[in-house]
Amino acid sequence: RQNVLVWKKINIAEEDKPTKRRQHTITLHDSKLFLFGGQNFLDGNNEKLNDLWYMDLNAESDKYHQWEKLKNNDVTATDNNVQKYAHSAVVHNNTLYIYGGKNANDDPLNDLCRLNIQTINNARNNPWTKLDTRGAVAMAHHSADISGNIMYLFDKKTLYDVDLNNNNNNYTFSSHS
Repeated sequence: RQNVLVWKKINIAEEDKPTKRRQHTITLHDSKLFLFGGQNFLDGNNEKLNDLWYMDLNAESDKYHQWEKLKNNDVTATDNNVQKYAHSAVVHNNTLYIYGGKNANDDPLNDLCRLNIQTINNARNNPWTKLDTRGAVAMAHHSADISGNIMYLFDKKTLYDVDLNNNNNNYTFSSHS
């Protein structure tokens, strides 16, 4: 008999949930989904978002899953509370990393920010940290993934890597065309 994967709709409580959006990221860590940023295009609105939400997929109340907006919902480490969309996100060692994207003025960004998500209280109470980088390239609409300690970013035709297990907090990006 062949194993078959089946999509299943998750029932979500109607109250207190993220607005409809696109060009956001959703990242899984343990049993928790973290949703960050994006664009809201409802009713002709072109609002850029910088909110951070989470949902524990193991916690189900009355057959519904519940989103929670975390209190520190701004990437305050970046200039002027940047709203981000078209960015990338990965999780490494209980830390959520957000890279690049575009801001509210549609300018491409080259910043790397991190947030401790070891516990929900960490994610709720700790600030975002903007990391010092070398060789970082402004990019949006790119993809990212993690293998071991290395975060890989792919933009158009170039692959970049950066070692996230960096003890001197100076993150150097290398490119491979």
